[in-house]
Amino acid sequence: MLNEEGQVMHTIQYQADESNQYTLNSNFISTIRRQNDSVLWLGTLGGGVNRMVLLDGNDYKAASIKTGDSQYQNIECLEIDNNNNIWAGGNRLYRFNPFNQHLQEFKIPGGMNSYKIGSSFISSEGTIYMGGIDGFIYFNPAEIKNNRTLAHPNISYIEVNNQKKEFC
Repeated sequence: MLNEEGQVMHTIQYQADESNQYTLNSNFISTIRRQNDSVLWLGTLGGGVNRMVLLDGNDYKAASIKTGDSQYQNIECLEIDNNNNIWAGGNRLYRFNPFNQHLQEFKIPGGMNSYKIGSSFISSEGTIYMGGIDGFIYFNPAEIKNNRTLAHPNISYIEVNNQKKEFC
């Protein structure tokens, strides 16, 4: 905590605790973004994204965003867009919608796929910048539209035990 002159008056330490289900799931915090006065989003190395709610008495309640994707575990940069979506970069780029709990991976043309600690920024217009091993990318999340076109595959044949089965 800081006083009015900006001097540190005391510190509070938050750590992962395997015996507590509402704790951080990693002590290796790579990035912190504040959503409001009581909610923080943390990118971690080894634990993905954690949502941390600050409670009275220097206590907190944390939850990690669960996914089966092992690439998601190392989040090195994180930004919150104007719609409160969480954009997380590590070995890949993800968007997490905290309202419907939907996590979506984005593929970047040209193969950029490794973002680095401290390499993200969101402009006042909402453009997000993320840097990595192949340079940097930038995008405005408001301009991203999901492809809603349904695929209509046409199977003409399959092989079972090297025997061709036609469907024409």
